[in-house]
Amino acid sequence: MKDLQKIYGIEFPKDVELLWELACKIEPTNPTAAFKETLDISLVGPFDILAGSFDKLKPKLSMYLHYRYFLDPPEFFTVLHGGIDGLHWGFWFDDPNKLPPRMCSYYRNDAYSLRNCAPGLIASVIEHLNEQRKGILENIKYDSKHKAEYQEDLAELEILRPKLENLIQRLPMSEVVKRNVPSRWGMGFFVPQNNYAPMEIPESDVLKLLESGKNISKLVNRVERDCKNGNYGLGLQVGHLLWAYSNKSTQAAGTKLLALAYKQLKRTILSEVLNIHSANRGLKSVDLTGIS
Repeated sequence: MKDLQKIYGIEFPKDVELLWELACKIEPTNPTAAFKETLDISLVGPFDILAGSFDKLKPKLSMYLHYRYFLDPPEFFTVLHGGIDGLHWGFWFDDPNKLPPRMCSYYRNDAYSLRNCAPGLIASVIEHLNEQRKGILENIKYDSKHKAEYQEDLAELEILRPKLENLIQRLPMSEVVKRNVPSRWGMGFFVPQNNYAPMEIPESDVLKLLESGKNISKLVNRVERDCKNGNYGLGLQVGHLLWAYSNKSTQAAGTKLLALAYKQLKRTILSEVLNIHSANRGLKSVDLTGIS
């Protein structure tokens, strides 16, 4: 395997290596599309590197931008891409190289709507397989004319299932870490216990303030002061809330708070992702193989 850690600065879980091995067995000539026909998902991000898609390319942009959508938080690293509405799955590295990542997914235009997936990449693929199976059974119920075709699809899923389940048996036990900072994104963050105190005002009031279009400088200054005084979790919480908002000045305020929080927490990789993405959020395509 190519050294993904050298490229990303992040150690990806064993899941990536095992799923890639299976993909190469299923579709040796085009492994990134190994699950396209059965599950309607493609392997992207680090898998494109493993596939050699960048071997003859010299990207003008950072690989942190490859399959990084406009709303993707810095903690989110895409590894799977679905067939509709920009559905994508990624690892959530809230403390890279120190805590095991979680898996989450969302549709590219649905801010604050990250969904916790099954624990691990392979388990998340199995979870999606089960969702596909449920959908096919619904189709059989309401579209009996094509029952034979749907049954063929079900058979393909059941052929794939044990291959994925066997991979689960080869994975090491993963540490479960409770994230102690809540987030509107739905994922949460981990910071040392003494470095987080909740907001003095409800998050709903912050949202009302944003929607009203009123000046948020007092809020930002207060959070910045608290973050400098050790409340790093608050900087993450409010920073993410502002960073995904549609107003550019609000986004800039969110970027400022996140940069401060990452610096205080010594999360250098997330700082780099934040800076690079903030400067390139207007890219026409998330696929760098087409714009390198």
